[in-house]
Amino acid sequence: MERGAKSLTNEFEDDPLSEATLLPQLKSREPAVLSYKKNGIWKPSLDHRKLTVIELMQESLSKFGLLKNEAKIYLYLARFGGQKAQRVSEALSIHRTETYKILRRLEKMGLIYRILDKPVKFVALPIDQALSNLIEIKKQRLMLLEKTKEELVKLWNSLPCPMENSEAEKESFQILKGMLRINAKASEIIRKAKKEVFIVATDDKLFQMFHSGVLDELKKNSRRINVKLLTNYSLKSHFIVKKIQLNEKEFSYTELNIPSFILVDEEELLFFLEDHINNKKEFRAMWTNQKEIIKALRILRFFSVKNEKTAKRLKVSLNLQT
Repeated sequence: MERGAKSLTNEFEDDPLSEATLLPQLKSREPAVLSYKKNGIWKPSLDHRKLTVIELMQESLSKFGLLKNEAKIYLYLARFGGQKAQRVSEALSIHRTETYKILRRLEKMGLIYRILDKPVKFVALPIDQALSNLIEIKKQRLMLLEKTKEELVKLWNSLPCPMENSEAEKESFQILKGMLRINAKASEIIRKAKKEVFIVATDDKLFQMFHSGVLDELKKNSRRINVKLLTNYSLKSHFIVKKIQLNEKEFSYTELNIPSFILVDEEELLFFLEDHINNKKEFRAMWTNQKEIIKALRILRFFSVKNEKTAKRLKVSLNLQT
């Protein structure tokens, strides 16, 4: 069974190869350490638990769908080459029956293969091929989910229509937490837009939306709907405007300290919020169809910089060039 308190590097203490062999050689002869951040970015920090390279790899593989012991066994084989199942079991202190089950699962996933010898040895694929196989498995599952979604929607639509439900038409609010949920909602409302998408965003928020793929939907729909963007002028915002190919009538710059939100068809609003809790940035957003709030935020159109001379003045004041 798994032992949560013991790290992967400690599991190799009885192996002929030392722990130092398992880790990259550093000038200081100390194990490489990185810190794990909640948003998935690895970087040095004194405020978080230190991780060795192997621990980092083990936690990262969990994001690809591997369980803790699956990651341990794959990394052991990848590091030490072909091994018998019994040797793997002894080295990692995992019960022999569980080891055999995990080896079969890893083989089925295309991460390891067996050499027909007596006894049989298991060999890990190189890390790049293994990760590619895991990504392909995820893609296949997504394709299956898409197909299932279509079938479920058809099944649902086949049901007789109920009596009108006035609750669905009422004004409401929804709080979203985490970048993934927020980005998914932003992409959804932009994709559903029928007439207009009005985005007000700081250059930093615009940069986040660009790299998360939210603005891809904007680029796809810009020909069939009106697009309006209001942002601060900076190298980042100027670069993004060019990348998503907005014309001069579709964007404008402002010197104001603006909030960040997406307004679609004057019917749906996604308002971005950010909090700092224990020195960590927490991403939240509020979705609503409340008419008075939407009406109030539309006034920001009148504060946008609409003429080229003012835009050029902003660029000059920041010592930037187009």
